[in-house]
Amino acid sequence: MSTRKLFLKQNLISLTGLLFFPGIIKSHLSNPVKNMENEKLDPEVVKDFVGNCHGNFTRVKELYLQNPRLIFASHDWGSGDFENGIEAAGHTGHKEIADFLLEKGARVNFFTLCMLGKTDAVKAILKDFPQMVNTKGPHGFTPLHHAIQGGVASAEIKKILESLGAKEDKILL
Repeated sequence: MSTRKLFLKQNLISLTGLLFFPGIIKSHLSNPVKNMENEKLDPEVVKDFVGNCHGNFTRVKELYLQNPRLIFASHDWGSGDFENGIEAAGHTGHKEIADFLLEKGARVNFFTLCMLGKTDAVKAILKDFPQMVNTKGPHGFTPLHHAIQGGVASAEIKKILESLGAKEDKILL
């Protein structure tokens, strides 16, 4: 078969597919977020996001708008010290950032609950998992550290943790 005939035949087949299956083509092209699902996040962007969750709320919102999947990403600071945005906001006491991330679907964790002053949730976890009282979080910060960062809202949690034997606010990595 000549090159010209082969070219025409292949294009006719492609056009037929577009005519009979336009929904498949349209949905694939019109949903860029879905198309990104299998792409790996750039580690430098993840580092930027997590780093800014330590206190730069404006930048956190900008990065979130560029790629909402960042709320699930963790940065590896080395030596097994992984941290995601909600954890960064938690150990620095940035409630506004933590609330924003939670509103957008970030995964809540024990440390952030301590910082946010979620007493009932913290009590329930400690009842079932008492060893969590002195567990090590990002950068070695303990639940007690997070409760201290939460200030007045977390004062009751601080007392509960101390009554259960919490003394250290940081455990060396």
